[in-house]
Amino acid sequence: MSVVAIGSPKLTDTDVSAVIARAYKLMDQGRAGACIPVETDDGEVMVAVLDPENEDLLYGFGRDRAGYYVFDTKGRALAQGRSIQDVLEVLP
Repeated sequence: MSVVAIGSPKLTDTDVSAVIARAYKLMDQGRAGACIPVETDDGEVMVAVLDPENEDLLYGFGRDRAGYYVFDTKGRALAQGRSIQDVLEVLP
């Protein structure tokens, strides 16, 4: 019997597209700046939504074994859910 390691869940391309689409709406309203998908050194995919001045993080989106999450500029958890739509609902 062989053991296959299962990697940590991460945001899919579809998840990233959903966050970017929502960020564009915030940009149009003047509530957000750039939206940047990034892959960390350990392969985790996250999406950062910056403030309108592109100086600070407004929201960070990611996924782990517990589900999807979003945190604010101070690293406080704003929401956790079973789908990307669950956490997108917390945005204004």
